[in-house]
Amino acid sequence: MSESPFEEFESVFRNRDVLKEDYEPDEILERDDEIQAYASALNPARHGAHPDNVFIYGKTGVGKTAVTKYLLEVLETEVDEDPTVDSEITTLLVNCQYSSTSYQALIALLNAIRGPHDQVSATGHAPQDLYNMLWRELDDIGGTILIALDEIDSIGSDDGLLYQLPRARANGHLENARLGIIGISNDYQFRQNLSPKVKDTLCEREINFSQYDAEQLYAILEQRATKALRPDTYDAAALRKTAAIAARDRGSARQALELLMVAGDLAEERDGVLTESLVDEAEDELERGRIEDRIRDQTVHAQYSLLALVHLTERTESASRTKDVYQQYERVVTYNGSDPLSLDRFRDQLDELAMLGFASKTQANEGRQGGRYNEYRATVAADPVVDILASDADIELPSNTYF
Repeated sequence: MSESPFEEFESVFRNRDVLKEDYEPDEILERDDEIQAYASALNPARHGAHPDNVFIYGKTGVGKTAVTKYLLEVLETEVDEDPTVDSEITTLLVNCQYSSTSYQALIALLNAIRGPHDQVSATGHAPQDLYNMLWRELDDIGGTILIALDEIDSIGSDDGLLYQLPRARANGHLENARLGIIGISNDYQFRQNLSPKVKDTLCEREINFSQYDAEQLYAILEQRATKALRPDTYDAAALRKTAAIAARDRGSARQALELLMVAGDLAEERDGVLTESLVDEAEDELERGRIEDRIRDQTVHAQYSLLALVHLTERTESASRTKDVYQQYERVVTYNGSDPLSLDRFRDQLDELAMLGFASKTQANEGRQGGRYNEYRATVAADPVVDILASDADIELPSNTYF
């Protein structure tokens, strides 16, 4: 047998999975106020009364789903184990990430109730038939049923399900079951755009999960690191650096944990010590990965436009007028054997790049003589864009693009 390609070494990690998104810690830190408000809204269900409907909102990675899972598990366990409580409670957590309509969310809810071998097909049902099926199955369960709809903003403006669920018992659809509805959204504007009839019932209690600050993220990282990493492989300075980077970006615990995990992977490849400099490297690596994914998702002319803009920004170190970027774009397109878009369509490409965060757009005004015009500046570095497009899309920058 040939020699194994795997090296024998003492890993940086005790348990790498502790840093992953789906890990559930024994204790949830830095969310005491939110947990208290949340528990207060759900507490009537513990005694067989109708709970308040709750709307939870906040950006990705701020603990909304983790706190919801924790409270639903605690509530269900306490009711089951308390002999003085004469009530039954069932909890359902449904992820609506891939449900762009109430119809799809309704099917996801039905399938969460059913077993894996009795799933409802995604198409071929009249909506009323699905609702009748849902009412029957909820009544068969009976008692108090808490339904948490995670990432409910995915359904957009189609809020029919959110209208039906809170009114199901009052409208005579349910006899044995009482529903409590929890809507969880990454987008506060979703709540603002709900129809008044839905907002009145769904948003009886609203709880905002704000972004974590650096100290809060440090506490979370410290808790996870003691289980995820060997004690001699990292120090507080590396954790604080990780927390500071995540806090100034999105205030997301998910981002901080991912950053720490990648830094740990880099330490595994080096001398086995997770340092502040490796945290910086991990940030660069993750940012490059995010840029790569976003660039790959663009059309070929959006890629041509981006390549032209990053090169122009690097050369001029300033924002450029649309017509100047267009001239560079024409050179890139011709060099790569394609035909350029019209100037009007090219403007749309630049606006799309600005909307996606690849560029900044400002409006200049030179008064009555010069008029108003737009200027664009790339917000990503040229080198990674050139490398990514050359390796993935076989798009190259002409060597003689001077101004």
